[in-house]
Amino acid sequence: MYSNIDYVAERLIKVGRVGRNMPPAWDGGKIKVPVKGPQGQYVGQLLPGRGLLLGCDLKALGIRKPLPYVLEKTPMMKLNDWMKSDRAAVAAAAMLATASLFSRSAILHLLGPALFGTVTTYDGIIQARAGGKANDVVFVRTSIASAGSGWMSLYDTGGQPDAGVFTGTPGAVLTGASLGSLGTGIPNVTGSDHCYILTFGFTAAQNINMAMLVDLLVQVGNLTLPATTTTVTISSVALTRYTTGAGVVMIFEVTTALPSPNAGTFTVSYTNQAGTAAQVSQACAMLSAAIVGKLMPQTWGPVIGLASGDYGVRAVASLTMTIAASAGTGIIGLNLYYPLVFVPGLVGNMYAERDSTIQIDGLVELQNASGTVGCPVLYVLPGTTTTGVLMGFIRTCAG
Repeated sequence: MYSNIDYVAERLIKVGRVGRNMPPAWDGGKIKVPVKGPQGQYVGQLLPGRGLLLGCDLKALGIRKPLPYVLEKTPMMKLNDWMKSDRAAVAAAAMLATASLFSRSAILHLLGPALFGTVTTYDGIIQARAGGKANDVVFVRTSIASAGSGWMSLYDTGGQPDAGVFTGTPGAVLTGASLGSLGTGIPNVTGSDHCYILTFGFTAAQNINMAMLVDLLVQVGNLTLPATTTTVTISSVALTRYTTGAGVVMIFEVTTALPSPNAGTFTVSYTNQAGTAAQVSQACAMLSAAIVGKLMPQTWGPVIGLASGDYGVRAVASLTMTIAASAGTGIIGLNLYYPLVFVPGLVGNMYAERDSTIQIDGLVELQNASGTVGCPVLYVLPGTTTTGVLMGFIRTCAG
């Protein structure tokens, strides 16, 4: 505490006025001029065009009221200073020593970037990959017929890695180790590490108007389309990634060709992102003569319209089909997925790539809270009657 508070306040105002009257340069040029006291003690920084930024609070000097041209540090500035100090390291060590008092998520949220080196910058990516945490995969999908317009799934298409397989109700949770996953070979992460998709690219022998890499969360197969109006119970298994359902999309995939004609509509009963059950989707048109791999419906692309106000799906309870005319039956499977990467269309035998490290949305994560890597699957919008042989490349890192 200083004995002559009025004198101290007067000197601070005078110095602050000097800074205020200097040509403005701090905001753009980030110029800061250190200010010291009579004994060489640090007082603060002179900000040209602004004033004097104190290194401590006015209250620490015994001054209880704001002073003109004298600025105090904001809470975020103080937090930043503390995180750089030795006290932060001591506090972090103490928190880790008593980790039983804190949840793992709380520790990671508060101290993860500072203590564990989670990837937050491009330098972090370089260090992770140089440290042996680079996992890159190449995949190939055989050519399939697209039978006109509409999105196609390459989940159960042959190639490398193996084609996916649908299971019956209530279905299965898919991971990077599941059949059909294009991420086969990307290991699960441990500790504080996260798995990130850095780049995704592909080339095809035929025109592809659009491609979408998705994380296939849950699939439910063996849903037989009847010749008459009926409701099929699904009761899909719980999500293990994106568990709130926010942003999760549902779509049906043809696994056994549909008959022609196959006129009618269908609706889906589901639980939304808020946990509200018995929500009913918008009515969608049935596909007629759809081949294996076709995604249904195709009106809006690979998306089933949700009830007003909903923006995600946690689980699907049932599928109600209103059949107007049918020449037989077909089999479909339910997909619950989360979109990861979009790549615009390209002509045949050209390569297109998306680099998530330089995009505005940043790195794309591919795992759940327990470190289990997700199941990347490719949906494409073919520009011709076949997709042609398609080859892709996914570059990832963990850190």
